[in-house]
Amino acid sequence: MLSNRFLASIHSRNESLINVTRELTINSLTSRYWQKKRIPEVCQSFTHWSNHLPWISRGEIPPRFSISYESYEMGPRITKLPEIAYGPNVSTNGFLSEFIAERWPNATTVYTDGSRLNEQVGCALYDTTNGHSRSFRLWNCASIYSAEAYAILQALVYAIELEDSCQQLVILSDSQSELSKLKNATPNSHLTFLEAEILRNAAELRKYNKSVHMIWIRGHRGIEGNTLVDERARLSTQIPLRMLVPPCFPHTDLRREFFLNLRRKWREFHSNYHAGRRYVSLFPPPTKQRWFQQLPATTPTNFIRTMTRLRTGHALTRSYLNAIQQCDSDVCLQCNTEPETLEHIFLSCPSYSAERNC
Repeated sequence: MLSNRFLASIHSRNESLINVTRELTINSLTSRYWQKKRIPEVCQSFTHWSNHLPWISRGEIPPRFSISYESYEMGPRITKLPEIAYGPNVSTNGFLSEFIAERWPNATTVYTDGSRLNEQVGCALYDTTNGHSRSFRLWNCASIYSAEAYAILQALVYAIELEDSCQQLVILSDSQSELSKLKNATPNSHLTFLEAEILRNAAELRKYNKSVHMIWIRGHRGIEGNTLVDERARLSTQIPLRMLVPPCFPHTDLRREFFLNLRRKWREFHSNYHAGRRYVSLFPPPTKQRWFQQLPATTPTNFIRTMTRLRTGHALTRSYLNAIQQCDSDVCLQCNTEPETLEHIFLSCPSYSAERNC
Protein backbone atom coordinates (compact mmCIF):
# COMPACT_ATOMS: atom_id res chain seq x y z
CA MET A 1 0.00 0.00 0.00
CA LEU A 2 2.75 2.47 0.96
CA SER A 3 4.86 1.57 -2.08
CA ASN A 4 1.82 2.05 -4.32
CA ARG A 5 1.20 5.53 -2.96
CA PHE A 6 4.89 6.37 -3.15
CA LEU A 7 5.01 5.27 -6.80
CA ALA A 8 1.98 7.39 -7.76
CA SER A 9 3.39 10.38 -5.91
CA ILE A 10 6.84 10.30 -7.52
CA HIS A 11 5.31 9.75 -10.96
CA SER A 12 3.39 13.01 -10.61
CA ARG A 13 6.37 15.16 -9.58
CA ASN A 14 9.75 13.49 -10.16
CA GLU A 15 10.41 12.28 -13.70
CA SER A 16 14.02 11.24 -13.09
CA LEU A 17 13.09 9.06 -10.11
CA ILE A 18 10.25 7.33 -11.96
CA ASN A 19 12.64 6.61 -14.85
CA VAL A 20 15.06 4.97 -12.42
CA THR A 21 12.18 2.93 -11.01
CA ARG A 22 11.18 1.83 -14.52
CA GLU A 23 14.74 0.71 -15.31
CA LEU A 24 15.04 -1.14 -12.01
CA THR A 25 11.73 -2.90 -12.64
CA ILE A 26 12.80 -4.04 -16.11
CA ASN A 27 16.12 -5.22 -14.68
CA SER A 28 14.41 -7.14 -11.87
CA LEU A 29 12.24 -8.98 -14.40
CA THR A 30 14.99 -9.82 -16.89
CA SER A 31 18.27 -10.11 -14.98
CA ARG A 32 19.48 -13.41 -13.53
CA TYR A 33 20.70 -11.47 -10.51
CA TRP A 34 17.10 -11.08 -9.30
CA GLN A 35 16.00 -14.68 -9.86
CA LYS A 36 16.71 -15.70 -6.27
CA LYS A 37 16.15 -12.34 -4.65
CA ARG A 38 13.02 -10.58 -3.53
CA ILE A 39 11.94 -7.94 -6.03
CA PRO A 40 11.72 -4.48 -4.40
CA GLU A 41 8.20 -3.47 -3.39
CA VAL A 42 8.26 -0.34 -5.53
CA CYS A 43 9.09 -2.48 -8.58
CA GLN A 44 6.17 -4.78 -7.83
CA SER A 45 3.96 -1.70 -7.60
CA PHE A 46 5.28 -0.38 -10.90
CA THR A 47 4.58 -3.71 -12.62
CA HIS A 48 1.01 -3.77 -11.31
CA TRP A 49 0.06 -0.11 -11.80
CA SER A 50 2.14 1.05 -14.78
CA ASN A 51 -0.88 1.01 -17.12
CA HIS A 52 -2.61 3.61 -14.94
CA LEU A 53 0.29 6.02 -14.56
CA PRO A 54 -0.09 7.74 -17.99
CA TRP A 55 -3.40 9.22 -16.81
CA ILE A 56 -1.79 11.09 -13.92
CA SER A 57 -0.82 14.74 -14.37
CA ARG A 58 2.90 15.40 -14.07
CA GLY A 59 4.96 18.44 -13.21
CA GLU A 60 8.01 19.41 -11.23
CA ILE A 61 6.15 22.54 -10.07
CA PRO A 62 2.98 22.16 -7.96
CA PRO A 63 -0.14 23.20 -9.93
CA ARG A 64 -0.87 26.09 -7.55
CA PHE A 65 2.39 27.74 -8.66
CA SER A 66 1.89 27.03 -12.36
CA ILE A 67 -0.79 29.71 -12.73
CA SER A 68 -0.47 33.46 -12.28
CA TYR A 69 -1.65 35.35 -9.23
CA GLU A 70 -4.24 36.99 -11.49
CA SER A 71 -5.90 33.60 -11.88
CA TYR A 72 -6.71 33.65 -8.17
CA GLU A 73 -7.82 37.28 -8.21
CA MET A 74 -9.88 36.97 -11.41
CA GLY A 75 -11.31 33.52 -10.77
CA PRO A 76 -15.00 32.63 -11.08
CA ARG A 77 -17.62 34.17 -8.83
CA ILE A 78 -19.29 31.36 -6.93
CA THR A 79 -22.63 31.36 -5.14
CA LYS A 80 -25.41 28.92 -4.35
CA LEU A 81 -29.09 28.75 -5.09
CA PRO A 82 -30.97 29.99 -2.00
CA GLU A 83 -32.60 27.31 0.15
CA ILE A 84 -36.01 28.89 -0.42
CA ALA A 85 -35.84 27.55 -3.98
CA TYR A 86 -36.29 24.00 -2.67
CA GLY A 87 -39.35 24.81 -0.56
CA PRO A 88 -42.52 22.68 -0.82
CA ASN A 89 -44.58 25.46 -2.38
CA VAL A 90 -41.90 26.74 -4.74
CA SER A 91 -41.19 25.77 -8.35
CA THR A 92 -37.44 25.19 -8.24
CA ASN A 93 -37.09 25.45 -12.01
CA GLY A 94 -39.05 28.71 -12.11
CA PHE A 95 -37.11 30.17 -9.19
CA LEU A 96 -33.78 29.24 -10.80
CA SER A 97 -34.76 30.80 -14.14
CA GLU A 98 -35.73 34.05 -12.43
CA PHE A 99 -32.61 33.96 -10.24
CA ILE A 100 -30.37 33.83 -13.31
CA ALA A 101 -32.44 36.23 -15.46
CA GLU A 102 -32.40 38.96 -12.80
CA ARG A 103 -28.62 38.85 -12.35
CA TRP A 104 -27.30 37.79 -15.75
CA PRO A 105 -30.00 38.38 -18.36
CA ASN A 106 -27.81 37.47 -21.35
CA ALA A 107 -26.07 34.50 -19.78
CA THR A 108 -25.09 31.27 -21.46
CA THR A 109 -26.23 28.66 -18.94
CA VAL A 110 -24.26 25.41 -18.77
CA TYR A 111 -24.97 22.46 -16.47
CA THR A 112 -22.17 20.02 -15.61
CA ASP A 113 -22.07 16.63 -13.92
CA GLY A 114 -19.85 13.58 -13.42
CA SER A 115 -20.85 9.95 -13.04
CA ARG A 116 -19.46 6.54 -12.09
CA LEU A 117 -21.39 3.53 -13.38
CA ASN A 118 -20.22 -0.10 -13.34
CA GLU A 119 -16.69 1.03 -12.42
CA GLN A 120 -16.55 3.32 -15.47
CA VAL A 121 -16.37 7.11 -15.20
CA GLY A 122 -17.60 9.90 -17.42
CA CYS A 123 -18.87 13.46 -17.34
CA ALA A 124 -20.96 15.80 -19.45
CA LEU A 125 -21.96 19.41 -19.96
CA TYR A 126 -25.25 20.72 -21.29
CA ASP A 127 -25.77 24.24 -22.62
CA THR A 128 -29.48 24.98 -22.15
CA THR A 129 -29.15 28.33 -23.93
CA ASN A 130 -27.96 26.87 -27.23
CA GLY A 131 -29.18 23.30 -26.78
CA HIS A 132 -25.65 21.90 -27.07
CA SER A 133 -24.13 19.06 -25.05
CA ARG A 134 -20.77 17.33 -24.81
CA SER A 135 -19.88 14.03 -23.18
CA PHE A 136 -16.49 12.72 -22.08
CA ARG A 137 -15.34 9.24 -21.10
CA LEU A 138 -12.74 9.46 -18.35
CA TRP A 139 -10.15 7.25 -16.68
CA ASN A 140 -11.83 4.41 -14.80
CA CYS A 141 -9.86 5.26 -11.66
CA ALA A 142 -10.90 8.92 -11.69
CA SER A 143 -12.83 10.04 -8.63
CA ILE A 144 -16.26 11.63 -8.92
CA TYR A 145 -14.64 14.81 -7.60
CA SER A 146 -12.21 14.82 -10.54
CA ALA A 147 -14.99 13.98 -12.98
CA GLU A 148 -16.99 16.99 -11.75
CA ALA A 149 -13.88 19.19 -12.05
CA TYR A 150 -13.20 17.97 -15.59
CA ALA A 151 -16.78 18.78 -16.62
CA ILE A 152 -16.46 22.33 -15.22
CA LEU A 153 -13.14 22.79 -17.02
CA GLN A 154 -14.68 21.67 -20.31
CA ALA A 155 -17.56 24.11 -19.79
CA LEU A 156 -14.99 26.93 -19.60
CA VAL A 157 -13.20 25.63 -22.71
CA TYR A 158 -16.55 25.51 -24.48
CA ALA A 159 -17.27 29.13 -23.48
CA ILE A 160 -13.88 30.22 -24.88
CA GLU A 161 -14.78 28.53 -28.18
CA LEU A 162 -18.06 30.48 -28.34
CA GLU A 163 -16.01 33.72 -28.43
CA ASP A 164 -18.20 36.85 -28.68
CA SER A 165 -21.49 34.94 -28.51
CA CYS A 166 -20.84 34.25 -24.82
CA GLN A 167 -20.42 37.39 -22.73
CA GLN A 168 -21.85 35.97 -19.51
CA LEU A 169 -21.24 32.37 -18.50
CA VAL A 170 -23.18 30.67 -15.71
CA ILE A 171 -22.09 27.14 -14.78
CA LEU A 172 -24.42 25.12 -12.57
CA SER A 173 -23.01 22.14 -10.68
CA ASP A 174 -24.23 19.91 -7.85
CA SER A 175 -20.66 19.35 -6.61
CA GLN A 176 -20.56 21.41 -3.42
CA SER A 177 -17.05 20.24 -2.51
CA GLU A 178 -15.58 21.28 -5.87
CA LEU A 179 -17.17 24.73 -5.90
CA SER A 180 -16.23 25.32 -2.27
CA LYS A 181 -12.59 24.47 -3.06
CA LEU A 182 -12.56 26.87 -6.02
CA LYS A 183 -14.24 29.64 -4.06
CA ASN A 184 -11.62 29.54 -1.31
CA ALA A 185 -8.60 28.89 -3.56
CA THR A 186 -5.44 30.85 -2.75
CA PRO A 187 -1.76 30.42 -3.67
CA ASN A 188 -1.45 28.45 -0.41
CA SER A 189 -4.16 25.95 -1.42
CA HIS A 190 -3.18 22.45 -2.52
CA LEU A 191 -4.69 22.53 -6.00
CA THR A 192 -4.88 19.70 -8.50
CA PHE A 193 -4.02 20.25 -12.15
CA LEU A 194 -7.75 20.38 -13.00
CA GLU A 195 -8.50 22.99 -10.35
CA ALA A 196 -5.58 25.16 -11.47
CA GLU A 197 -6.76 24.94 -15.08
CA ILE A 198 -10.29 25.94 -14.06
CA LEU A 199 -8.95 29.07 -12.37
CA ARG A 200 -6.67 29.84 -15.32
CA ASN A 201 -9.44 29.50 -17.93
CA ALA A 202 -11.92 31.49 -15.85
CA ALA A 203 -9.37 34.30 -15.53
CA GLU A 204 -8.74 34.10 -19.29
CA LEU A 205 -12.44 34.69 -19.96
CA ARG A 206 -12.58 37.60 -17.54
CA LYS A 207 -9.62 39.26 -19.26
CA TYR A 208 -11.91 39.75 -22.25
CA ASN A 209 -14.62 41.31 -20.06
CA LYS A 210 -16.64 38.11 -19.92
CA SER A 211 -18.18 37.30 -16.57
CA VAL A 212 -17.90 33.78 -15.16
CA HIS A 213 -20.29 32.68 -12.43
CA MET A 214 -20.82 29.28 -10.85
CA ILE A 215 -23.88 28.24 -8.88
CA TRP A 216 -24.17 25.28 -6.58
CA ILE A 217 -27.51 23.51 -6.91
CA ARG A 218 -28.76 20.47 -5.05
CA GLY A 219 -28.76 17.29 -7.08
CA HIS A 220 -31.83 15.13 -7.67
CA ARG A 221 -34.27 17.94 -6.93
CA GLY A 222 -36.04 17.88 -10.27
CA ILE A 223 -34.05 20.73 -11.85
CA GLU A 224 -34.49 20.08 -15.57
CA GLY A 225 -30.99 21.02 -16.71
CA ASN A 226 -29.39 19.01 -13.92
CA THR A 227 -31.53 15.97 -14.70
CA LEU A 228 -30.61 16.13 -18.39
CA VAL A 229 -26.88 16.50 -17.80
CA ASP A 230 -26.99 13.73 -15.19
CA GLU A 231 -28.42 11.36 -17.79
CA ARG A 232 -25.78 12.41 -20.33
CA ALA A 233 -23.04 11.87 -17.75
CA ARG A 234 -24.33 8.34 -17.12
CA LEU A 235 -24.36 7.59 -20.84
CA SER A 236 -20.84 8.97 -21.20
CA THR A 237 -19.52 6.02 -19.18
CA GLN A 238 -20.34 3.80 -22.17
CA ILE A 239 -18.22 5.80 -24.64
CA PRO A 240 -15.02 4.00 -25.75
CA LEU A 241 -12.08 4.97 -23.57
CA ARG A 242 -9.35 7.15 -25.10
CA MET A 243 -6.27 8.64 -23.52
CA LEU A 244 -6.64 12.32 -22.61
CA VAL A 245 -3.90 14.74 -23.64
CA PRO A 246 -2.46 16.15 -21.51
CA PRO A 247 -2.96 13.74 -18.60
CA CYS A 248 -4.86 15.69 -16.00
CA PHE A 249 -5.88 13.55 -13.03
CA PRO A 250 -4.27 13.78 -9.56
CA HIS A 251 -2.29 10.81 -8.31
CA THR A 252 -4.57 10.70 -5.26
CA ASP A 253 -7.36 9.32 -7.47
CA LEU A 254 -5.54 5.99 -7.38
CA ARG A 255 -5.99 5.67 -3.62
CA ARG A 256 -9.44 4.15 -4.03
CA GLU A 257 -8.00 1.48 -6.32
CA PHE A 258 -5.13 0.88 -3.91
CA PHE A 259 -7.60 0.34 -1.10
CA LEU A 260 -9.81 -2.00 -3.16
CA ASN A 261 -6.76 -3.99 -4.24
CA LEU A 262 -5.60 -4.25 -0.62
CA ARG A 263 -9.03 -5.52 0.44
CA ARG A 264 -9.01 -8.13 -2.34
CA LYS A 265 -5.61 -9.39 -1.17
CA TRP A 266 -6.79 -9.36 2.43
CA ARG A 267 -9.80 -11.49 1.56
CA GLU A 268 -7.70 -13.93 -0.45
CA PHE A 269 -5.23 -14.24 2.42
CA HIS A 270 -8.11 -14.67 4.88
CA SER A 271 -9.79 -17.39 2.80
CA ASN A 272 -6.63 -19.34 1.95
CA TYR A 273 -4.79 -19.14 5.28
CA HIS A 274 -3.71 -22.58 6.45
CA ALA A 275 -4.96 -22.13 10.04
CA GLY A 276 -8.16 -20.90 11.65
CA ARG A 277 -10.50 -22.77 9.27
CA ARG A 278 -13.27 -22.78 11.86
CA TYR A 279 -13.11 -18.99 12.21
CA VAL A 280 -13.04 -18.52 8.41
CA SER A 281 -16.12 -20.72 8.03
CA LEU A 282 -18.00 -18.74 10.69
CA PHE A 283 -16.87 -15.25 9.62
CA PRO A 284 -15.91 -15.45 5.92
CA PRO A 285 -15.77 -11.80 4.77
CA PRO A 286 -13.22 -9.66 6.63
CA THR A 287 -14.24 -6.06 7.25
CA LYS A 288 -12.56 -2.94 8.58
CA GLN A 289 -15.17 -2.61 11.30
CA ARG A 290 -14.44 -4.26 14.64
CA TRP A 291 -17.07 -6.76 15.69
CA PHE A 292 -17.64 -4.95 19.00
CA GLN A 293 -17.89 -1.46 17.48
CA GLN A 294 -21.68 -1.43 17.86
CA LEU A 295 -21.54 -2.31 21.55
CA PRO A 296 -22.03 0.43 24.18
CA ALA A 297 -18.89 2.35 25.11
CA THR A 298 -19.29 1.13 28.70
CA THR A 299 -18.90 -2.54 27.70
CA PRO A 300 -16.23 -4.10 29.97
CA THR A 301 -12.92 -4.97 28.31
CA ASN A 302 -13.00 -8.40 29.92
CA PHE A 303 -16.27 -9.20 28.13
CA ILE A 304 -14.80 -8.18 24.76
CA ARG A 305 -11.67 -10.23 25.45
CA THR A 306 -13.69 -13.32 26.41
CA MET A 307 -15.99 -13.06 23.39
CA THR A 308 -13.03 -12.61 21.06
CA ARG A 309 -11.49 -15.82 22.42
CA LEU A 310 -14.79 -17.63 21.90
CA ARG A 311 -15.06 -16.35 18.32
CA THR A 312 -11.51 -17.37 17.41
CA GLY A 313 -11.60 -20.75 19.17
CA HIS A 314 -8.96 -19.78 21.73
CA ALA A 315 -11.11 -20.21 24.83
CA LEU A 316 -9.49 -22.22 27.64
CA THR A 317 -11.37 -25.45 26.99
CA ARG A 318 -9.61 -28.79 27.49
CA SER A 319 -9.72 -29.35 23.74
CA TYR A 320 -7.75 -26.14 23.13
CA LEU A 321 -5.38 -26.73 26.07
CA ASN A 322 -4.64 -30.21 24.78
CA ALA A 323 -3.94 -28.81 21.30
CA ILE A 324 -1.29 -26.48 22.73
CA GLN A 325 0.07 -29.29 24.96
CA GLN A 326 -1.04 -27.78 28.24
CA CYS A 327 -3.06 -30.81 29.39
CA ASP A 328 -2.88 -34.55 28.74
CA SER A 329 -6.44 -35.16 27.54
CA ASP A 330 -9.19 -33.22 25.80
CA VAL A 331 -12.03 -35.19 27.43
CA CYS A 332 -14.59 -33.15 29.34
CA LEU A 333 -14.10 -33.63 33.10
CA GLN A 334 -17.79 -33.02 33.76
CA CYS A 335 -19.22 -35.88 31.71
CA ASN A 336 -16.12 -37.88 30.71
CA THR A 337 -17.73 -38.80 27.38
CA GLU A 338 -16.74 -36.26 24.71
CA PRO A 339 -13.96 -33.77 24.00
CA GLU A 340 -14.51 -30.51 25.83
CA THR A 341 -15.08 -28.12 22.94
CA LEU A 342 -17.16 -24.95 22.92
CA GLU A 343 -19.91 -26.76 21.01
CA HIS A 344 -19.91 -29.52 23.63
CA ILE A 345 -20.18 -27.07 26.54
CA PHE A 346 -22.89 -24.92 24.96
CA LEU A 347 -24.99 -27.59 23.24
CA SER A 348 -24.59 -31.11 24.60
CA CYS A 349 -22.78 -31.49 27.93
CA PRO A 350 -25.41 -32.76 30.43
CA SER A 351 -23.65 -31.02 33.31
CA TYR A 352 -24.75 -27.63 31.93
CA SER A 353 -28.34 -28.52 31.06
CA ALA A 354 -29.70 -26.39 33.91
CA GLU A 355 -27.84 -23.30 32.70
CA ARG A 356 -29.02 -24.02 29.14
CA ASN A 357 -32.67 -24.11 30.14
CA CYS A 358 -32.74 -21.10 32.43
